[in-house]
Amino acid sequence: MAAATGRTATVDNIPNAFTFTDQTNVPVSTTRTSNTITVSGMDAGASATVTVTGGTYSKNSGGYTSASGTAQNNDTFSVRHTSSSSNSTAVNTTLDINGVSDTFTSTTEAPATDVTPSNTSWWNNITGGFSGSTNTVTITGINTTITLNVSFTEDRDNYILSTLVNSSSVGSANSPNNYNFTVQNGDTIQFTASVTGDETRDSVATVTNVSDSNTVLDTFNIGLEI
Repeated sequence: MAAATGRTATVDNIPNAFTFTDQTNVPVSTTRTSNTITVSGMDAGASATVTVTGGTYSKNSGGYTSASGTAQNNDTFSVRHTSSSSNSTAVNTTLDINGVSDTFTSTTEAPATDVTPSNTSWWNNITGGFSGSTNTVTITGINTTITLNVSFTEDRDNYILSTLVNSSSVGSANSPNNYNFTVQNGDTIQFTASVTGDETRDSVATVTNVSDSNTVLDTFNIGLEI
């Protein structure tokens, strides 16, 4: 009589693919919880190992943990992490069920646009002889390019007012006049003037922030003579 031959059935414990929905424009340093996925595709009663990196997971609405666990068909999982403390930065959490994985990503919102510079005091009036210049101001406190305007009056004779950004001319005009120019954080601004007639005594230059509803940043006097 022939001996019976035994076979061990192969158990399928590889789940179907699953997907977490990424989140964008989230606030910084906040708890972010993914959508819930349901395990499927394994044999009935089969068990698979569960691991998580970069965060924690919850099984069947239980508490969140980073410890390894197991999963069977119809178990539900969500993952959780804290969003980045920096703007425009991603944090990733990956859930792996026996080699099948997906990553939940949250990306923080971009920083709010700041168009108000911190330091804009041209305290050195342009006075004296044929030509002169203000002190140099370094623009700080903004995180985008802004547009400034300089307008200047004329008392008695004509003069030329020029604007230097990072020591390069970005505008020049005869009085009375005005013109726009753009600056970024860290740029330096200086104004220079020279008379084209005999003198200008009580002329005034006004610097406004076009990008911030034409807010007046500062004024300085211009008084020159040949």
